[in-house]
Amino acid sequence: GVQTCALPIFCRSFPHLTATLVDRARVLPTTNELVASSGVADRIRVRAGDIETDPIGEDVDAVLLSDSFYYEEATAKRILDTVRRALVEGGTIVIRGYYADPGDSEPLFGAIFRLNLLLFDPGRTPPSLADIKGWLDAEGFGEIRAFALTEKSTCVLAKK
Repeated sequence: GVQTCALPIFCRSFPHLTATLVDRARVLPTTNELVASSGVADRIRVRAGDIETDPIGEDVDAVLLSDSFYYEEATAKRILDTVRRALVEGGTIVIRGYYADPGDSEPLFGAIFRLNLLLFDPGRTPPSLADIKGWLDAEGFGEIRAFALTEKSTCVLAKK
């Protein structure tokens, strides 16, 4: 899934951008309402899908995974393989979320978010920023860079 409020922001910032928002079927009514009220609904197509199992598409310029990339390594690598196959050569993957590094204590909000995931889903170990960078590298992505997007969230960019 994509954080529904992020895509309209991108579309408003880039007037020629068109996007497909993929979200789980059970949340599509809410997703459709938010997109309809965004002011850019004419450039955002919404469809049901699951990033873990469904293809993304073909010849895609960019893929934004926002608040949706908190997986174990095997699942994360499957998703990254799907994204890599969907992207055009030179296409960009953008992963936005709450991640912690170094030593899993910085940034503070990312560390607290990771702790919350560990406490409420003890069978799963959410990725650190270093994990994500390593997985991107292993899947053949280049120009990998991470930066604070907001005081709380981190963004990782990489090129196919």
